[in-house]
Amino acid sequence: MPVDALRKTFPPKYNLYYPSGSSNHQGAFDLFIRILPEPASRLYAGVKHFELRKYVPQHTGFVFLFETGTTNALTGCFYFRQYLVDSLEELWHQVGTRATSRERFDAYFASKDAGVALVIEGVARLPKPIPAAQLLADFPGLPRPPEPYVYLYTPVGGALSTFLRNQVPDFVHRFAP
Repeated sequence: MPVDALRKTFPPKYNLYYPSGSSNHQGAFDLFIRILPEPASRLYAGVKHFELRKYVPQHTGFVFLFETGTTNALTGCFYFRQYLVDSLEELWHQVGTRATSRERFDAYFASKDAGVALVIEGVARLPKPIPAAQLLADFPGLPRPPEPYVYLYTPVGGALSTFLRNQVPDFVHRFAP
């Protein structure tokens, strides 16, 4: 997909999740994404400054990280206010190894002409990971792994958003308006 087209495109509707009754919500949202353990560990170590995505998010703000693989738990979050959208060569030039290795970058974007990089302003690790089973029990309706999704959106002030933000209140207060 060309850069101009990607800038105007949001993830396919089947990859979006809004809790019931919030699909027409016009306010602020927190995001919830799946992430592999290796990039998550690079985020927490302060080495990774950009999160790569194939689609433009509909909202900016807090992104809560659900670590997949053997971790299978919510482990932390980051905050972003802006993102870059560009051709793959230009995007690599802008983010480089501050996002990932060239090999992983090329493999991730193999079928794309352009990509997105969320500019990370701050990262927080949860004091204790929250296992998937607990999240699914406490918040019925969340997609169950391995259901695919690009971004899950949860309205700020809603039950899931409040629960997530309460896990890292000092971090949230640093960035919340």
